[in-house]
Amino acid sequence: GIAQPLEQRDELGIEVLQHVGYEPKAVSLASRLLTTYKQKISDLKLIPASGGCFELSANGVLLYSKLATKQFPDEAEMVTVVGGKLK
Repeated sequence: GIAQPLEQRDELGIEVLQHVGYEPKAVSLASRLLTTYKQKISDLKLIPASGGCFELSANGVLLYSKLATKQFPDEAEMVTVVGGKLK
């Protein structure tokens, strides 16, 4: 038979400032993304940062920045945005 290609996986990185209590939001978003996309995420990172940021990137492309919007992302919207970036 013909070998099937391996499923394309995308890397998702989440950056969050942990010193002011953003961890629960980051963990909640990470959990929702993992639950939704399971095997399509090859790597997920929670990265301590500074300056009040909460940024979501996929494969090095910034998808959301709290610094730009001045508000936390809507989880459901972020799940949809990430889904649009997966191959």
